[in-house]
Amino acid sequence: MRDKYFKFKKFNDSHRSIFDLGIPLPRFFTTRSMSDKHFINKVLVLHPDRFLPLYDYHLHYFFERNDSKNEEQFLKKVISVCQDELEDFKYRAKIKSFIWDNKKKYEGFIETVESFINKLKARDKWGIILSENEQIEKLKKEIINLKQQVEDFLVLPNYKIKVTCKDKKHFFNLFEAILSIPDLTNESSEITTMFSEKPNKTWAKIVSNHFKVNNEDIPLQTALNYFDKTTDIKEKDRIFEIKINKRIKQNN
Repeated sequence: MRDKYFKFKKFNDSHRSIFDLGIPLPRFFTTRSMSDKHFINKVLVLHPDRFLPLYDYHLHYFFERNDSKNEEQFLKKVISVCQDELEDFKYRAKIKSFIWDNKKKYEGFIETVESFINKLKARDKWGIILSENEQIEKLKKEIINLKQQVEDFLVLPNYKIKVTCKDKKHFFNLFEAILSIPDLTNESSEITTMFSEKPNKTWAKIVSNHFKVNNEDIPLQTALNYFDKTTDIKEKDRIFEIKINKRIKQNN
């Protein structure tokens, strides 16, 4: 079974790329269980100038293999592999041995992988590689932006359009009548509705945010119940009816 993310070397393939992973063995000998290790090993032997070409090479393979253009998913996988291997290298760098000292070797591996991650920041449009402090700052900015959007959208109670009527059902009946206006600009003999698409939640938001009935706010769910017919308007409450005066064009 081929690896989902990374391309391995093929047996008897004279067109292998320097970026292919593993050892060129026949398929029945090939294992994908160590694909993460193979990828990091490739990073460790490459010159930093080839870090981004390596990434792009396997990204292209990922797109072809999965019929997907989701680079965010691929980048998350690559960063996850790097972070896991970094943890392993950091652990091994601390292990003391009476025979040999691998600290310098693993510190070099750590530096190389961190350099690779740093190169990928140029491709990170989703904030995957941000540090914890950078993530917090990013979230703070997003919160400020969202608060501003909410403030720009919401109408303060004092500025809402005040409607006075005997029952709020009459108010919703008015909207019901407006939304059923035929579109007389249609030149065909079949008259269609002007509002051919009626996104109930959008109309409910407009009413809830911009109107007050008898000096009372209209909860969003209440408005939505009327627009999606959960709360039906009885015939006795249908006091509005809009009639269209269709003018007939006369030929001179």
